[in-house]
Amino acid sequence: MLGMAVRSAYALGLHREETMNELIFSKQEMRVRRNLWKSLFILDRFLAASLGRPTAISEDDCSCKIMPEDNRNHPATFGGLDPECIHFKSIDSCVRSCHVIGVTLKVFSQRKISHTVVQEIADKSRYWDLNLSRNQAEEPPANPAHGIAALHVNLLALHSLLLLTRQVFMMHIWRLTVQRSKQTEATISRETALAKYSEACVIVSYHSIYLVQKAREAKYLPQRNPFIM
Repeated sequence: MLGMAVRSAYALGLHREETMNELIFSKQEMRVRRNLWKSLFILDRFLAASLGRPTAISEDDCSCKIMPEDNRNHPATFGGLDPECIHFKSIDSCVRSCHVIGVTLKVFSQRKISHTVVQEIADKSRYWDLNLSRNQAEEPPANPAHGIAALHVNLLALHSLLLLTRQVFMMHIWRLTVQRSKQTEATISRETALAKYSEACVIVSYHSIYLVQKAREAKYLPQRNPFIM
């Protein structure tokens, strides 16, 4: 179904910025077209990461401006706390996270991974420089729909970092195992980039569980939700 939707979107030109013409579409229609393309982009990256399948959307073939920094007229760039602005900021956050997921999958498929590459990808995530300790969560949202939407956004961002750092984590564990088996006299410092990314992987994992647990305690966590599972 996703493949059919993406092919239809390509046929309609949703992936091209050139089709966003005010002579053809109204501002509202262009906004709907752009949001539809963003939704397909998010779903494509999520399924690729979850099912291990290749992505259906290639960013190299697309010129549609789906990031707020690429579109000065984007509503999310004006700030504000109205529902529409919050909606745009949420979907843009998901797009950023899915962009990180897409880049990660592409790099891993080429088997070209290094500390420098990991840092370059991590810099694109808004979560990387935050303190991911298990601080006390905010008060439960008044509207459960807002709570589950925020949970989706946060978990997707965390998942993008988990996907990126878990390979480094496994490498770190392997080296520690070799060291402890006395097959090598080399020691691994906790200050190395390898240890840094490995620790980040663990912190992100704990933080993901913490967010889901808080949603469960607030009684707005659905029993079945693929974005959370």
